[in-house]
Amino acid sequence: MRKSTLKRLALVLSAVLLATTLSSCGGNSGNISREEYDRLVEENDALNKRLGEPSVTIISDGDTLLYDNSPPIGWPENDADDFEYKAVAGGIEISKYVGTTIKVRIPEKIEGVAVTSIGDSAFKNTGIMEAYIPNSVTNIGNSAFEGNEGLVSLTIPVAVKNIGSSAFSGSALTSIALPSKDTSIGANAFSDCVALRSVSIPEGVSSIGNGAFSGCTSLTSVTIPNSVTSLGEENQDRNRTRALGVFSGCTSLKSVTIGNGVSSLGIANSDYDDYNERDGFGKGFFFGCTELSSVVIGNNVAVLGNFSFAGCTSLVSLVIPDSVTTIGNYAFLGSGLSIIDIGNGVIEIYRSAFAGTGLTSVSLPSGLTSIGDNAFAGVKLESISIPDSVEKIGRSAFAGTGLSSVTLGNGVQSIGYNAFAGTGLTSIAIPDSVKSIENDAFRCVYEYSLNLPWENNPFTGTTHSGTTAAYGTVHTSCQLCGGTFALSVYYKGKTYDVTLDEYSGVCVLPQEFYRAFW
Repeated sequence: MRKSTLKRLALVLSAVLLATTLSSCGGNSGNISREEYDRLVEENDALNKRLGEPSVTIISDGDTLLYDNSPPIGWPENDADDFEYKAVAGGIEISKYVGTTIKVRIPEKIEGVAVTSIGDSAFKNTGIMEAYIPNSVTNIGNSAFEGNEGLVSLTIPVAVKNIGSSAFSGSALTSIALPSKDTSIGANAFSDCVALRSVSIPEGVSSIGNGAFSGCTSLTSVTIPNSVTSLGEENQDRNRTRALGVFSGCTSLKSVTIGNGVSSLGIANSDYDDYNERDGFGKGFFFGCTELSSVVIGNNVAVLGNFSFAGCTSLVSLVIPDSVTTIGNYAFLGSGLSIIDIGNGVIEIYRSAFAGTGLTSVSLPSGLTSIGDNAFAGVKLESISIPDSVEKIGRSAFAGTGLSSVTLGNGVQSIGYNAFAGTGLTSIAIPDSVKSIENDAFRCVYEYSLNLPWENNPFTGTTHSGTTAAYGTVHTSCQLCGGTFALSVYYKGKTYDVTLDEYSGVCVLPQEFYRAFW
């Protein structure tokens, strides 16, 4: 379609939109029929002369109207006296709403100067229910509309480039169409919008902050476009200890597609300690999204951060692309995973990454170098082959699993405390590369425990304090040792048998085995 034709069509669309809103408070959007087009062509010039320059903002793709922020006919602008305002670079900033109406049309100009910014907390907790933001606005400040639980209608103008932290947090918005500009969405911008069912994030949005949509319990699907390169970047700062995951707590969220511009889903640090564990609760990008069943991870994502999919009980299968190098602490803790395809790029699996999942089998990538503490604890695996690239197997890495067969690669150098405790192993060959085996690495009596850092365990809904109900059945007696069950360990040409230590009541390898490393 020629440019001149598109321009004329836009004018006709403007006329249609203006004509159809005479009896309403806001603009309507959609395609026009050929009959309507023919009828209005003759009226268009006269209409524009009467109204002046068309004031309808339209984003058009061919013949399809995608976006409309029409100034509402029959809804006059609020008086300047309803606002406190100040001059800022480029125009006027609304500092505070002091009016009394619950339906607010922000003027496009005050004292002849364009309104370009809605300041921090300008409409916070004012009780407004409907707002029109003019097309002149480029900035919506922090907490600008926060706490307006009755705010159900609002269109974000196409010129807006920044939506501040908590800008619309706690509102009653049911849908959001974001402008397709180089727009950034601040932390918690739409958090706790419990009525929000749909979000359109177009190409052009560049960054989305931590907790931006956290607690949006009605949101069902999200697509992150390729233009988004920063997703929850604040999560990289360990000092932001209370930051929430971008979509954490979205309990109705069923499907997610992550674009190819995103490089990480949070932080994955190898020195994660108990303090970090407590603070980390809730930081995961999709933590507690209990209905999430479909996830497509973009091929540029390198890090699956701490708690990123923890508690996603409906997530039963996942493909991790080859771009991912690190799987963070507790990344899939307590999720419903039973099938997983781990990409060949993964080199580190951190602490408790897959603990408590429903996996029964897993193929570890050939470039993997370390398996963290509790990485697969409580997972009912039947067999596992550790590739030659793996150098370290962490403490309790496979404890409490159903393993009956383990093949250790020739690169393994250290095996941590309780690494294979409580499994069904009857024999295992230790490669000559191993330099260190911590005590009880193959102990068959295994009282598996993990002190959960939060009061209410999200995976079972019960209160825990150091118990293990969420992690499956574990061996708590020595009945399997020294009687019908015996584990043999083969190392450097010699076989060592696990036996019952009468003094401690647990099953141990003989001291001769450990002396082989001295």
